[in-house]
Amino acid sequence: MPDTPLAADDSGPYDPVMEMRVSRLEEVMRDVKSSIARLDATTARIEMTTVEIKAVLAATLPHLATKAELASGLGDQTSQMGQLTSRIADLTVALAEKPGKTYMLKSPARPICGASSRSG
Repeated sequence: MPDTPLAADDSGPYDPVMEMRVSRLEEVMRDVKSSIARLDATTARIEMTTVEIKAVLAATLPHLATKAELASGLGDQTSQMGQLTSRIADLTVALAEKPGKTYMLKSPARPICGASSRSG
């Protein structure tokens, strides 16, 4: 950018203090421009990484269960566990009503499955 005079040519040279301030601002602007260039490069890398992450998630997430699906599965498992517990309780009651080993040992001997007694 070409220098544009701040005052008319007939007034003499620029104020030295103003010249130092402008020089300092130009230096700072060069730093700002280089910082912006670095930030642009970093932002581009972040955008590329974000795109890659989104692609991985899009490929992976459909195969994973959602929170609602897990809750539903847990509810189903809890229901089945309750049914099994109830069935076990029923079987325990039914087995309690059956004769035990001691009863079977004390009872008189009987023929097993159609065995006939022989006489004679």
